[in-house]
Amino acid sequence: MKRTLSTFLLGLVLATSAVAQEQAASPVTRPVVHFKDGKTLPGIAVRLSGSNILVTVPIGNAGSSTMSYPLSTVASIDFPKPPGLTAAEQSLAMGRPAVALAEIGPVVDQQAAMEGIPGNWWARAAIVRVKALTAVGRFSDADDAISLLQKTADADDIRDARLQIALAWAAKGDAVRAGKIIDDAIANGTRPSTLATAWVGKGQLSLAAKDYDTALISFLRIPVFYAAEEAEMPAALYGSAEAYMGLGDKERAREAFQSVVSQYPKSPEAAAAKTSLSKLGSK
Repeated sequence: MKRTLSTFLLGLVLATSAVAQEQAASPVTRPVVHFKDGKTLPGIAVRLSGSNILVTVPIGNAGSSTMSYPLSTVASIDFPKPPGLTAAEQSLAMGRPAVALAEIGPVVDQQAAMEGIPGNWWARAAIVRVKALTAVGRFSDADDAISLLQKTADADDIRDARLQIALAWAAKGDAVRAGKIIDDAIANGTRPSTLATAWVGKGQLSLAAKDYDTALISFLRIPVFYAAEEAEMPAALYGSAEAYMGLGDKERAREAFQSVVSQYPKSPEAAAAKTSLSKLGSK
């Protein structure tokens, strides 16, 4: 049954490989304030001042003006994604967690001022910081960061942060503790990014247990159901190749390794895939 399902998922991957991935929403380049009365106000900049929010708005070609509104009248704000957050995510994807940690620190501090306003990037930045901390082995600091998240963040944010530590536990061989958190994320997570990360973790635990069928099914879920989650794709492809190796299917393993190298050349998995390909040799 497992092999049938993995074959079915592989077929879906191949059938949809030529289809363009879901387009991401256009990024917000300037803040937009949404008030509780239904009005919206595009601005140039937004900052807090006591119990008020100061919105700087353009005035034709003459310049700009700053207006003050009670924070209690604001429903949410569409904030532009901080450049430092993007940089830290890219550094993590390239296997440079120490660099990511330096990049994400100022973003967490800056966003903390807007923590209580829906639409801020504080929780996302805090989760990236947890991921960077775990990657450099600072587990105690990562736990402290999660404790801060638990005070104000929603359940999905907390689940995302705990997943990062679970993956670090899995890498260290603590399958019991890691498995509980990963299974909880799969059962209760709602965000595609959370589910994609959790299924990669499930696949890695299954690989370690030499349950190659379950590992393959877990990894193939990413390109089939979560193709827009680019951050998880190198690990998913590399993991599927390892699962194929465990199942004795060297040709499909070779294809998956080659996909990692060609599609995600800057990822940490690409270097490992090159080593694996050299061991496999030419066809």
